[in-house]
Amino acid sequence: MTTALAPSSPSPPSPASAGAVPVAVVVDDSISALTQMLNLLRTIGTCSPIGFTDPREGLDYCLSHDVALVVVDYEMPGMDGVHFIESFREDRRRSLVPVVMVTSTGDKDVRYLALQVGATDFLSKPVDPVEFIARMNNQLSASQAHKTLAGLSQWLTDEVRKVSAVVRQSPVSVMITDRAGRIDYVNQAFMAVTGLSAEEAIGRTPAELRVETYEAEERAAITATIEAGQEWRGTTQGHRKDGSGYWEAARIFAIRDEAGTLTNLVSINEDITLHKEYEARIAWQNNYDALTGLPNRMLAIDRLDQAIAHAECNGDTVAVILIDIDRFKLVIETMGHAAGDELLRQVARRLQESEMRGDATLARIGNDDFAVIIPQIKESYALQPTLDQIRQCFALPFMIHDSEIFTSASLGVSLYPTDGLSPSDLLRNAHTAMTTAQSEERGGWRFFTSELDSGVRHRMQAESRLRHALANGELSLNYHPLVNIETGEMLAAEALLRWRNADLGPVSPDLFIPIAEETGLIVPIGAWVFEQVCRDMAEWTSAGLPPLRVAVNVSSRQLADDSLIGIVSGALAANGLGPERLEIEVTERLLLDRSPRTLALLNELRAMGLRFSIDDFGTGYSSMSYLTSFPFDVLKVDRSFVSKVTERKQDAALTQAIIAMARSLDLEVVAEGVETQEQLDFLRRTGCTFAQGYLFSRPMPASALAERLAGRGSFTSSPRPKPNSASAH
Repeated sequence: MTTALAPSSPSPPSPASAGAVPVAVVVDDSISALTQMLNLLRTIGTCSPIGFTDPREGLDYCLSHDVALVVVDYEMPGMDGVHFIESFREDRRRSLVPVVMVTSTGDKDVRYLALQVGATDFLSKPVDPVEFIARMNNQLSASQAHKTLAGLSQWLTDEVRKVSAVVRQSPVSVMITDRAGRIDYVNQAFMAVTGLSAEEAIGRTPAELRVETYEAEERAAITATIEAGQEWRGTTQGHRKDGSGYWEAARIFAIRDEAGTLTNLVSINEDITLHKEYEARIAWQNNYDALTGLPNRMLAIDRLDQAIAHAECNGDTVAVILIDIDRFKLVIETMGHAAGDELLRQVARRLQESEMRGDATLARIGNDDFAVIIPQIKESYALQPTLDQIRQCFALPFMIHDSEIFTSASLGVSLYPTDGLSPSDLLRNAHTAMTTAQSEERGGWRFFTSELDSGVRHRMQAESRLRHALANGELSLNYHPLVNIETGEMLAAEALLRWRNADLGPVSPDLFIPIAEETGLIVPIGAWVFEQVCRDMAEWTSAGLPPLRVAVNVSSRQLADDSLIGIVSGALAANGLGPERLEIEVTERLLLDRSPRTLALLNELRAMGLRFSIDDFGTGYSSMSYLTSFPFDVLKVDRSFVSKVTERKQDAALTQAIIAMARSLDLEVVAEGVETQEQLDFLRRTGCTFAQGYLFSRPMPASALAERLAGRGSFTSSPRPKPNSASAH
């Protein structure tokens, strides 16, 4: 079904009627787009718009009526915009009617083809209303001026033609030259654009005035087109009187006398400077990072492609160095995104100012990831100065919001062709090396190896299977008892998550817990842990066992989720348990996040009656004074200190200081990782009351813990197990 949209009058004005309003035809199979453009044309007031959704009916109308402007969509069923224009231009009488193609495609070949068959201009869909009205108004005015000039050239004298009111008042620039190229006439629009007066322009050539800057190739094309009796269309860059530049869309055609002799050349130009600037801005945004001004990932890959192609021909090596800012997420979490942006800008500035090779490309390719591409490397050791320069950029603190931020960068290096033959391979392998460097030593660097790749692939497999672990029932809980050092009585236990997969077997928590936190899977998994812990405690209570408090580890990702309160309260209520049975255990990293939201959440959990413990204390970067900002009940001394209290005086002194400080704050102190009687004796002497470790028991399933509780849960006579340094988590 064909739809035609017209103004209030039932039929378009007759082309033969005197003083008829110019007809503008819009052809678009989209009703919404068609309606929008017709409404915009009506606001111009100098044309009568009519629209068609069927391109063939629209073409028939255009060929049988006098139209002043045609706007046609490119993608239409039955006949696309290129074929529409080609058919329309076959009628020589329609050669001067401007035809604007609107299209959502960015394919340059489509635009070139449309230009070849006679398109006058282009607009991108969806159309910008302001640009559409301005461009259509100019096209209508140019069309009228062009028609007037073409008609008057048959009978008006040269002088009358030059001073034609239509040309003089045209909103587009009009310039007329004689056969030798000297300017005979310019209109007001020309003078407004160039800043030249008519007296300054007439008698001189456009080249002398620099209002046109055609290359020799373009001039030859213009001459050939004019000699063939056709109109030339193109763009030119000119210069104003003050030296500033501008861009124009130019249409050049010849005026001939009755004998067919060329007498003048007419150039009708539309100022497209804003359009060109917009295109340049879009091109810049497509290739450069708006925050740092560095090349972005797209441009970096293009540069890397070029370096690889050159290296392939010359037998060179190309290096890719990936730079990741250590603890960048912590800056965001503690100081906000604005501080993170400022840190990125300062890092980029320092890297740019470092003495890297002149042919190196520095780019920002991710959130806090930078890349350096270095072509024509002869030996890998030649990269050492560059690596040292990059690391030196992080030696001094960064000033962010009047605060000093100390950070480092972890670097990963991959080489073409040994570590990959494509940009994606090299970037991926450099990332693998960087991740390894980051996990081993903050601020370090690593070259890519096949062993690193194998480790990353194993991690990817684990991540893929972890997404289905909860649904497949592969997760379970073990409980690690917390023992009173003096009495040997079990007072509490820590819930530890375990995962066994059919393909991977038992997966270490050190591997899958970080994956769960990074991917957000820790939120649903954490909810399951709370529910299962409460079910186990309810079963122990039903069996008449002593009430036992259980500590559940909670990550910062869970604390950022609004559902945590509901999950905890729901699990307790569903199993008829009081809040005093649960203890929330967090790591020391939480101390760096003193945001109002986190404090409010912890205080709300505290108001419910839950207890709090801080795990791994002494291993992070926080100040001990931060402890007073959070409602903690228990402080757990990390196993890395406990394991060496009988071997290193420094660890013994630090452990003793932590215990004394915690007791002064009325905190219960739990020593983790107790494996020997000597360690236990030291802890007893320093005033530590509670301990966890293999000296008492390994983590055990809920059923085994229930048996120990049934036996009164005493560990005073537990045999000394073989020491094991593996993580209990």
